[in-house]
Amino acid sequence: MTSFITGNISGVFIGYNDRLVSEQPSTDVGYYRFLLLIFAAVDVLISLVHLTLVPAIHMTSFGYIYFGYHFIHASTAVGVWASLIWVLLFYQTFVLLAFHYVYRYVMLCRPAWISVFSRRPWRNWLAAMAAADVVFVGGILLACFAGLLPTEISRNAFAPVLMVEIQ
Repeated sequence: MTSFITGNISGVFIGYNDRLVSEQPSTDVGYYRFLLLIFAAVDVLISLVHLTLVPAIHMTSFGYIYFGYHFIHASTAVGVWASLIWVLLFYQTFVLLAFHYVYRYVMLCRPAWISVFSRRPWRNWLAAMAAADVVFVGGILLACFAGLLPTEISRNAFAPVLMVEIQ
């Protein structure tokens, strides 16, 4: 609950400051304000999903069990998709953080390779961000599909441990 409140307060604060910055005729911030706004929106979304899911990890002698407390009695499909949405948004913040650093580097150093992005900056930067998203977050989601989806073997191993833990 604390992370939800803190995340939403910071997200609203960043969004409000971004609105103030976007109304000012300043060229110092430039397109960086849109990156800040996206980061704030993802922060609020991850906080909402975190509050809804309440993710938990239980360590066992044979590994760990990841589940959401609010979806423990829901169907397997609902629990898996809720967990995957949380994983997607959690790792999305790392892609956005990387773009913060790339943007700062480009604005400060003006490297030679930036000419590729100068003709159609919106299209090229969005394409680069989408490609980075697909590679990084998509790879993590594929790994989650391989290890997170329950099988009969994992159900038989995890069920007794979860029943003891939940009671």
